[in-house]
Amino acid sequence: MKNVKKILALVLCFVMILSLTACGTGTVSTVSASGALTVTEGKADPAASDYANDIDGFVSYLKDCELIAGDATDMSADFIGAIKGKQFCFTYSDATVTVELYEYDLENLSEKASSYLASAKGGKIEVLGKEVAVTLSESGKFMMIYNIDKESEVLSAYADELKNNFSLFVGK
Repeated sequence: MKNVKKILALVLCFVMILSLTACGTGTVSTVSASGALTVTEGKADPAASDYANDIDGFVSYLKDCELIAGDATDMSADFIGAIKGKQFCFTYSDATVTVELYEYDLENLSEKASSYLASAKGGKIEVLGKEVAVTLSESGKFMMIYNIDKESEVLSAYADELKNNFSLFVGK
């Protein structure tokens, strides 16, 4: 019963993400932000190699880069073959931003994990019959799904920086 609840919660989360992705722009009333992202002028760029090569190290790196904010919600990740997942929801430049991070065990990939990672290399995966845009880290160990509910130059620059730092993370 416990696993059924986890799977149901995960399915509902992805339905919400897919609906946000499908809608493109607009206000999001079903997502409540858990923090606000503030960017320090002249911030230092931390070295990705100084962080542990796991999802917790990756989260610390992205927080230190001032690219995610708020508290993480643990996500069930096994339905896409990942071993761990975390979701962040926060506000930035008057927009609601949702970032989901997933970690894969590259030495013990299941058939499901291999399939999702192969799809992710093309920039998309299929979840509940819909294609979702994803970003895969250079090593293939981490996958990211993100959504920003508004468009602007500032938010576009933020998305580019997020994808760039995400793709370059290597950890220790």
